Amino acid sequence: TCALPICDEVVVSEWDYPSALRGWQQRAAREGIRVVTVRFDPLDDDDAIVSAYSNALTPRTRVMQLTHMLHWTGRVPAERLCELARERGVASLVDGAQTFAQIPVSFSGRSAATSSSPVSTSGWVLPLETAC
Repeated sequence: TCALPICDEVVVSEWDYPSALRGWQQRAAREGIRVVTVRFDPLDDDDAIVSAYSNALTPRTRVMQLTHMLHWTGRVPAERLCELARERGVASLVDGAQTFAQIPVSFSGRSAATSSSPVSTSGWVLPLETAC
C-alpha cells in the first residue's frame, strides 16, 4: 500500500487501463487523495506526451501511474516519464502487464528508474502475478 495524505496527488492518463484508474478513484473517494488526469492524443510524439505529464505535476504530486503499453495504440515513453518523475521526487508506477512478451524490457540496473513495475504473466505464460 502507498500511504498518501489527504489532497496528495496521483497523476494518471485517460488511456490507462480502467481497472488501474478505478483503484485510484476508489482511494480518492475513501481517502481524499486527488487524481489528476493527463490528456494527450495517443498518437502524439514522445515530446508532447512527456510535456503533458510534466504540466500535470505539482508539488503535491506523489505518484505517476503509467501504462507502458497502451492497449489502444502502442506504448508511452516510459523511460523518459520515469526520469521526469524521479527528477520531481515523484514515485513512478509502470503497469507492464501488456508489455511482457511484446517489446524488450530490462530491469537490470533500473535504467528506467521506475519505483514499481507490476507485470502479469497470466495471459502469456504462467498463471501468476508478480512485481519488480
